[in-house]
Amino acid sequence: MTHPEHSHAHRRASSRRHNSLGSSSLRLSRHGSAEFLLQKDLERREEGHKLKLAAFLRELHRVALDAQKASLQNELNHNHNHSTTTTTTSSNHSQSRLTEKPTAAAAGDKTHFLSFTDDDNDNDRNPLDDLKAFLTPARALHHIDQLHNGNGTVPLEPQCLTALMTTARQLLMQEETVVTTTNATETTVVGDLHGSLPCLQNVVELARIATLHESSHRQVVFIGDFVDRGQQSLPVLITLLLLKVSHPTQVYLVRGNHEDTMTASTYGFRDELQETYDDDTTADELWYDHVGPLFAALPLAVQTRQACLLHGGLPGDDFDLVRFNRQISIDLRCQLKTVADPYDDDEALVQTVLWSDPAPDEELGLVDNERGAGVTFGPDISQDFLERHSLRYLIRAHEPFEDGFQVHHEFALDETKEDNPNHKGGVITVFSSANYPNGEGTNKGAVLVLNEETGAYTTPTFQHSAAPAEPDYETWLTSIVHAHKKRLVQAFREESRDNNKKSTVTTDQWIDVLSSVLDLADVPWIEIQPDLAPTVAPDVDEIDWKAFLKRFTPPNKTDILTQDLDPEQLELLHEHHDKFLELFRVLDTDESGALSKSEFVSGIQMLNEQIAAEPEEKSTEDSAEANNKGKHSSRASVRASFKDPDKMFQKYDIDGDGEISIQEFCRAVEKSKTLKTLAKKLKTSQLETLHEHHEMLLMAFKFMDADQSGDIDWNEFETGITLLNKRLGKDGRHVDLDPKELWDALDSGKSGTIDIVEFHRLFDHAL
Repeated sequence: MTHPEHSHAHRRASSRRHNSLGSSSLRLSRHGSAEFLLQKDLERREEGHKLKLAAFLRELHRVALDAQKASLQNELNHNHNHSTTTTTTSSNHSQSRLTEKPTAAAAGDKTHFLSFTDDDNDNDRNPLDDLKAFLTPARALHHIDQLHNGNGTVPLEPQCLTALMTTARQLLMQEETVVTTTNATETTVVGDLHGSLPCLQNVVELARIATLHESSHRQVVFIGDFVDRGQQSLPVLITLLLLKVSHPTQVYLVRGNHEDTMTASTYGFRDELQETYDDDTTADELWYDHVGPLFAALPLAVQTRQACLLHGGLPGDDFDLVRFNRQISIDLRCQLKTVADPYDDDEALVQTVLWSDPAPDEELGLVDNERGAGVTFGPDISQDFLERHSLRYLIRAHEPFEDGFQVHHEFALDETKEDNPNHKGGVITVFSSANYPNGEGTNKGAVLVLNEETGAYTTPTFQHSAAPAEPDYETWLTSIVHAHKKRLVQAFREESRDNNKKSTVTTDQWIDVLSSVLDLADVPWIEIQPDLAPTVAPDVDEIDWKAFLKRFTPPNKTDILTQDLDPEQLELLHEHHDKFLELFRVLDTDESGALSKSEFVSGIQMLNEQIAAEPEEKSTEDSAEANNKGKHSSRASVRASFKDPDKMFQKYDIDGDGEISIQEFCRAVEKSKTLKTLAKKLKTSQLETLHEHHEMLLMAFKFMDADQSGDIDWNEFETGITLLNKRLGKDGRHVDLDPKELWDALDSGKSGTIDIVEFHRLFDHAL
């Protein structure tokens, strides 16, 4: 454990001593490798962005519901002007439109679906009639094996999935918000799985699920985040529901922050459901009628003899489990399908429990969480909570660590036995998704096995794929530095000003700036500094911070294809865009849609010849000047042309495969033209806002595209911009976007509609 006296300066000094011994290892005993910490920082910032998207999506749903209610009320009022009979009939019909959904289409287009079958049943009884009785532990394990043998690619039939979700939800609704279990002598705690079927398969073995039913004194608690980020969220969720239904008093499922209809809509689970059951009606029915209510039914904590188990953390300094269980009753809990952008104090409390994290050991009290939701709670808060509840541990998930688990806020249960590890309590994080996220990371997965009689625990770990051989600092740092660039520039300027230098800082200053601004104090910057930011000379302790930031700045966000062209060349691209397209199509003799280098160079040369042969349009002033001087003006005598076609090809062949996509090239030029037009009509702050929040607008436009035509009209566009302005106001941003001004700039062809996909491509600048 790191103790309070281990200050930031002390930790950095330790890193330097480590470096002086000549070690090449970048691992730190407490937190992990530099790459892991950089990846974790980037993931947290993405999480804050996704949280805003989830809150915005909830606002869209509210607006749509209000509009639907208003439409129904208008219809009822209209019908009331007729007869009472007509009113009754019409109102019943109108109400059905609000609550009913079309019957799900048959899933005959799917190649194969798994279903619940009873090979021993001679009475032709349908297992779905009483799924709880049918799913014995043996049958559940059989269906889990079927699911896993297909690597999760063969889904359950929709009717089987709805029956499973309904049965599991009925069981969950019988459990208190804080489930109390005192009979078990052993508890296995499973942290975040995030849609990783390989990790779940490891967990099933480590938790000895196959023999769980043979011992009534063992229990397994999954503490949330079953879905999202991974590509197999649905088979993971199905597996957990099968275990819950077949082991109702030995398997407990606790809600995580991703078991939320709005959050899971922005992170990928809903998309996975849509792709699996590709009939829109089936997927929507599953999502609204079954997934949402299932998420809401999940309990929020489990209290055992030794520990409190929950997903995130403690919401306040007086948090009490009994009071929490009473305040968030079963009925109330089951209404909370989402807590994104909480509407009241109850939702805010639940969100804080799901999103909070333990603070570093040296930080006391409560602080707003940088995730954008929840708080960070110090060791004083943890110890007080555990002592008031006569518990030894707070076991939670929610946060990856490279070893799969992490101990925080450790304290002695008996001051006379302070050095005895068997007499200590504290907070423990367990994270069960190895190589997170989606098999791309370097961390291990872990479970925690707690002896409820002695308080001793073990943390078996696993890893289902090899870690990358070399850390990819370039990729991680480009994203992180870009996200913090303004603060980095300000901090470097202050440091260089102190040195009476314009653009250099000392190595110590460089480390201090990165550690403080990026909030990555434990990354061994001193070890990786020579590769990331070498000094200006071998014997000079000066780093050119401007060169460092330039190295880790992504390409121009507005247009990766035309980013470095001089104005004349860019103007030529815009002016002769149609000729480009026509020539390239002629040269594409194999109709592959792509041009080789020789084809591209030939096209540019032919286009230069056409440009040179065209008569130049001269203004009246030019003609008068030419007549007066008796010769052509310089503007008339020098014709613009495309220079160095070989270099142009290298620039546009971004992936280096030796070909350029004609469609992508022309689309990039068109995008550049549109952005140029917008730059003339809009303020810089407005363009930056569109770049930063284009995903929110894309979400709004797709949501309002009721006929799924892919286009939006003026009214839909105005609603989307108005909602975005409202959301930015809530976030403390005050850049109002004028819907009419934007519409006129974007709908330059006066078609009356805007293509949603093209809008997204226009402002998408993700790396």
